Amino acid sequence: MKTAIVLGGSRGIGKAIADSLKSIGCDVIATSKNELDTSSLESVSNFAEKHNEVDILILNTGGPEPKEFFL
Repeated sequence: MKTAIVLGGSRGIGKAIADSLKSIGCDVIATSKNELDTSSLESVSNFAEKHNEVDILILNTGGPEPKEFFL
């Protein structure tokens, strides 16, 4: 059985991805921004130590804060 981690998997598109992976037999670990702060190296390192064997990784997290764009 494959193990999948879905970052941002608690709602919306991430939840749909997590549900789809589960429906085809994957063990799914879905995270929310409250469980894993992807802007914190310490948080990511701690998470990686706990879940070091993964077959599928979905990065469905927000990007940087929106800013004004100039050309």
